[in-house]
Amino acid sequence: MPQQGSRIIPLLSLLLLLTVSARSAQAQVLNGITFAEKPNALCVDLRKIADALGWTLRWEQAEKNLYINDRRVTSADTVRRLPDGTALLALSSLRDLGGDVVWDATDGSATIKNRLSSVQIARGAKRVEVDCTAQRLRAWQGEGLVLETPVSTGRAGRRTPTGDFTAGPYKARIHYSSLYNEAPMPFSVQVTGNVFIHGFSSVPRYPASHGCIRVPLSERNPARWFYEWIDRGTPIRIRL
Repeated sequence: MPQQGSRIIPLLSLLLLLTVSARSAQAQVLNGITFAEKPNALCVDLRKIADALGWTLRWEQAEKNLYINDRRVTSADTVRRLPDGTALLALSSLRDLGGDVVWDATDGSATIKNRLSSVQIARGAKRVEVDCTAQRLRAWQGEGLVLETPVSTGRAGRRTPTGDFTAGPYKARIHYSSLYNEAPMPFSVQVTGNVFIHGFSSVPRYPASHGCIRVPLSERNPARWFYEWIDRGTPIRIRL
């Protein structure tokens, strides 16, 4: 007759197998990214979603083509990039790549499933912080840092106001200053009154503006990226 102790090891092995299977069945959560001009178009880090779904990626530098599972991605809106170069993939393209997209109408998130895995794409809130001491701007969506860039804030006598603000309501791809001889201010996002976050050709690593927050136009143009990403009403905290 089998001893009771001989049944314990198989039972423990079964419980361990069930625990591992349950964990693998849970959907991995990735951070989703949206842009102001298409707020309902959710994007995700291309490499992270490929790893989660077991896809293969191949870049052809000469032709500047991207292949996912040997299928060429052709839509110009399919692949965008973060300012640090991270490639993003629009969820709208996943149906053609073998991913089943299920949307959650309550929070705008999505779940992507294939035969190997299940991945949730979260739609997090946006927020921005400007550090006047460090002369840095950081922007987040959900838990993900989407932008970090040097800025130049207001110099002595023209200090950038500190506190909690919201973006807008005014936004303009090109704005001309009514205070300073119609000076061009590309990719302008109003913070408060005549204080804007905007692109500028000269962004020294010290306070140099008349009160606005200058963002570089060079090196992947973070000013343009920020303008296209930020929504009206996005919280902006400016601190010393």
